[in-house]
Amino acid sequence: MKQISVDAVVKRYNEYKAIFDANEGKLAERKQFIESQEKELRFSDFSVDDAWEVGSAIYAAAHRLQLPVAIDIRLGLQRAFHAAIPGAAEDNDAWAERKGNVVLAYGHASLYVGTDFQQKEEDFDVSSRRNAHDFAAHGGAFPLLLPSGLVFGVTAVSGLPSIYDHSLVTATLKEFVSAQ
Repeated sequence: MKQISVDAVVKRYNEYKAIFDANEGKLAERKQFIESQEKELRFSDFSVDDAWEVGSAIYAAAHRLQLPVAIDIRLGLQRAFHAAIPGAAEDNDAWAERKGNVVLAYGHASLYVGTDFQQKEEDFDVSSRRNAHDFAAHGGAFPLLLPSGLVFGVTAVSGLPSIYDHSLVTATLKEFVSAQ
């Protein structure tokens, strides 16, 4: 199993947060950054053990930073990891699942999908024609992608502002890729 450095995740999380904060309101730049992450964070192999490693690293980083989040990793339809940091609410579980459903339906990070609708000045809940009880186009869910771009799962976090949920997931996945 790969070892993910929690210190590295925390450092990268802060870097990603700074990038999003610096580009607040710049939707095209946000989409470009997320697209680059989707191209970079791909996996030729990802097992249930890997889901445990990634989920545990997200948990450790969130716990260290005292971030009250729920974490959800699905491989296909199988829930491979689920945990909550003290302070996370049961609503965070539902939000993580709803954001993950967006990834599985659209094949992109939930933040990308939400930003795309914003850029078109459309309300996702209305324009997507998806049930708002099942889908949420807010940041925090990121696709698990094969090198071909095929989505085989999703890693989701809920409990923070959208860009910070997204940053926590992608910082951890980046460190996982780097450890391979």
